[in-house]
Amino acid sequence: MAALFIVSICVFGYICYVLIKPEKF
Repeated sequence: MAALFIVSICVFGYICYVLIKPEKF
């Protein structure tokens, strides 16, 4: 369960990073 929570945060953070820095793909 903790792993799922961590994975969700990682995915959310990755999406936010891509949206904020689309040029640095």
